[in-house]
Amino acid sequence: DGIVIANSTPKGRHNWFGRICHDPEWSHHGPVPSHRCPRVGAEFLALERKAWPASVFAQEYGAEFMEEINQVYPASIVMAAVDDEACKQEPGKLMTVIGVDLAKLQDFTVMTVLGLLPVPDDTPALLQTESPPAIWAVVEKVVHQRLAYPTLRAILGDLIGKWRPSRVLVDRSGVGEGFVDEMQLEFPAIEGVATGVMKTKLDLVHHLKAMFEQHLLRIPN
Repeated sequence: DGIVIANSTPKGRHNWFGRICHDPEWSHHGPVPSHRCPRVGAEFLALERKAWPASVFAQEYGAEFMEEINQVYPASIVMAAVDDEACKQEPGKLMTVIGVDLAKLQDFTVMTVLGLLPVPDDTPALLQTESPPAIWAVVEKVVHQRLAYPTLRAILGDLIGKWRPSRVLVDRSGVGEGFVDEMQLEFPAIEGVATGVMKTKLDLVHHLKAMFEQHLLRIPN
């Protein structure tokens, strides 16, 4: 047996160092923020505080475990959406939509099936008659890398046959243009969506974040 001494500046909670610093089975000696170190002057820290966003300063000099600085969706709202039971749905039992993001080079192609969850039996009658908010669940996700487009078309065709979606949205930016055109020959209902414009991407990011915050999305663990 031996010992491990881990000494580091925090960088979010969801990594090895973040986990062991919150694990009671490990012995903890800290945190030690920079102002407690005699070798770090107050004048220097004052300049750094002005130079960096508050969250970055708190992480780098305050030894605080912040949400990941560049994280688009805070871990708290993502974890609140985890619901394995809600995501276990049978094909043919609910309305579905499929979204496809095609890969370039080393990237991953992702096909996501969203299912519209039924209104729970214990929902008050008043809400049932006044159109309760739509709650979606990720009922299937397919991820591939370095597959030829004919193979991806076959995989998407199988998903469509399995879930019978009301809509199939495919990113037609870049390599998706020809993919959409060929798929539409067999599945005319497929829609090409141009997401290459920055404003469109930001709108999608903000809309998804709103769904997380309003608890309108369920995802598997």
